[in-house]
Amino acid sequence: MSVNNLGNKTKSGFIWSAFESFSGQGFQFVFSIILARLLAPEVFGIIGMLAIFMALSNSLIDSGFGNALMQKNDRNQTDYSTVFYVNLFMSICIYAVMFFAAPYIADFYNMPVLEGVTRVLSLQIIISGLILVQITKLTIDLNFKKLTKIRVLSTVLSGTIGVLMAYKGFGVWSLVGQSLSNYFFQMILIWSFSHWLPSLCFSRDSFNKLFRFGSKLLIAGLIGQVFENINSLIIGKFYKPQFLGYYTKARSLVQLPSATTTTVIYRVSFPVLCNIQEDDERLSLAIHKLIRLTYFIVFPLMLGLLVVADPLVEVLLTSKWSACVPYMQILCVSMSLYPICAYNIDVLLVKGHSGLHLKIDIAKKVFTVLVLFVTASISVTAICLGGILTGLFSWLLEGYYGSKKLNFKIKDQIKDILPSLFLSLLMAAMIYPISLFSFPAIIILVAQILIGAIAYTLLSYSFERKLLVEFVQIFRNNRK
Repeated sequence: MSVNNLGNKTKSGFIWSAFESFSGQGFQFVFSIILARLLAPEVFGIIGMLAIFMALSNSLIDSGFGNALMQKNDRNQTDYSTVFYVNLFMSICIYAVMFFAAPYIADFYNMPVLEGVTRVLSLQIIISGLILVQITKLTIDLNFKKLTKIRVLSTVLSGTIGVLMAYKGFGVWSLVGQSLSNYFFQMILIWSFSHWLPSLCFSRDSFNKLFRFGSKLLIAGLIGQVFENINSLIIGKFYKPQFLGYYTKARSLVQLPSATTTTVIYRVSFPVLCNIQEDDERLSLAIHKLIRLTYFIVFPLMLGLLVVADPLVEVLLTSKWSACVPYMQILCVSMSLYPICAYNIDVLLVKGHSGLHLKIDIAKKVFTVLVLFVTASISVTAICLGGILTGLFSWLLEGYYGSKKLNFKIKDQIKDILPSLFLSLLMAAMIYPISLFSFPAIIILVAQILIGAIAYTLLSYSFERKLLVEFVQIFRNNRK
C-alpha cells in the first residue's frame, strides 16, 4: 500500500471510527440512561455478575486470531476461512459449557434467576463466532464506514427493544433482550453487507502460523479479561447486588470518554502501525503523536467528568443512583491511565513480541491480585482506589520493556501528556467552584460543561496552540 493511499485510508478511518464509536456509544448511552431510570440498580448488578463469563467467552472464541490476522501482512482467503471455522467451532463449544455451567454460576452468587439468564444471554457467544472474521477484515481494510452503519443501526434497534421491555416490566430480561438483539442485528447486517464469505477450505499450516502468534495473545487476553472483570466478580460475590449495580454504572459512565476515545484511535492506528513496523523511527514518532492527541481529548473529558459527576448523576439517573458518584470520581483517575497503557502494549505487539507481552501481563495480574486481596474486605471504594495503583504499576512495567524495543521511554511519554494534564487541571479548578452554589443540578451541570469547554479551548489556544492546531487539522483533513 502506498504512503499516500495509506494516509488517505487512515484519515477516512479515523473520522468514521470516531463517528461510529461516539455515535454508537452516544445512542447506547442514551438507552442506558433510560433503562437506568426504569430499572433498579440491583438489576444491573445481576447482569454485571455475568460480565466476566461473557468476556472470557469472547476471548476464547477469537483465540487471538483477530490480531494475528492484522499482524500478518501476507494474509489470504485461506487464512480468513481457517479462522472463521475455528471461531465457529469454539463458539459452539463455549456455549455448551455455559449452558451446563449455568446452575453452578447461579449457586455461586446465590441468585437463582441467573440460571435462565446465563443460558439465554450466552446465545450471543454463537452469534459472535459467526461475525468476528468479517469485523476483523473490515478493520484491516480500514472500512469503518460500513462498520459504523452496522453498529449504529444495531445499537438503535436493540436499545429500542430493551427500553420497550423495561417499560413493560420485564426487569432483568430487558437487559438480556437488549444485548442479545444487538448481536443478532449485527449478524444480519454484517452477513448482508460485508461481501465476504468463507471458502470451503481449512489450512493446518495457516492455523499453526496464526495460532503461534495468537495463542500468546489468547492467554494474555484471558488473563486480562479475568482481571478487568474480577472487581465485578468480587463485588457480586461479597456485596449486595445494588453495590455491583452502582459500580457497573459508574464504570460504564467513566469508560465512555476514556475507553471510547482510545478505541477510536486504536482501531485505526494498530493496522496502520503494523504497516510501518519495520521503520522504528517512523513508528516511534507515530506513537508519540498518538499519545499527545489522545490525551488532548482524554484528560479534559476525564477531569471534567470527575468534577461534574454529582450533578450529572442527579440529572441523568436520578438520586437513586447517587451512591455511584464516589466510584465514578475514583475511576476517572484510574481510567485516565488506560490509553497510555494501551499504546505501550501496541509497541510490543506491533514489533511481534507477543510472548513478552504475555510475561508482562502475568506480572501485572499478580500485582492486581495482591492489591485486590487487601482492598476487597474493606469496601467497594477501596477496590476502586486499588485500580489506581494497578494502573500505575502497569504503565511503569509496560513502559520499561517498551523502551527496550523502541525509542519509547517513560520520561518521553510523560512529556507527551503533561501539557494536556496541566491545561485540564486548570480547567477543572475553574469549574469546581460552580458546584458550591445551591442552584438546581441541571443549572450547575450545564454551566460547568459550557464554561469548562470554553476555558479548555482558550487555555489550549494560549499555551498549547501547536497541539490545538494539530488536533483541528486532523478533522479538516478528514472533511476533504
